[in-house]
Amino acid sequence: MLREQHLAVFILIIFTNNFVSAAQPADIIIVVDNSSSMALEASQVKAHVNSLVAPLAGAGIDTHAIIISKTSDTTTFDILETGVCAPVPLGSGACPDDENLPSYRHLIQEVSSTDALQQIINTYDDWKDQLRCEATQVF
Repeated sequence: MLREQHLAVFILIIFTNNFVSAAQPADIIIVVDNSSSMALEASQVKAHVNSLVAPLAGAGIDTHAIIISKTSDTTTFDILETGVCAPVPLGSGACPDDENLPSYRHLIQEVSSTDALQQIINTYDDWKDQLRCEATQVF
């Protein structure tokens, strides 16, 4: 059974069916546990989300990211903040309105330590249009 600390961040990477020599699109879904005990981990996501996406984009992979999390008023590291606001270049850098469509969608939804999967299911209709049909979903 997973403990609360293991539920801090779910990263679901959705790639195409086959890895071939040509770069394929990648849709990344990040769900952040916003409970107070996960403030450090949420701040780490905010501080390093570009480090996750940049290497993929640098390799020529058309990357789209979706974050399901409550929002934040800042893109800077804050150990007491449990929300996320993606900095430039992934996000717009304008917190709390950090979306940068089509490459980045922020679904503002508080996620607790026990309901991350349920929040993915509950909010699917709100972000499913960001998924591309040529991508395969791998969980």
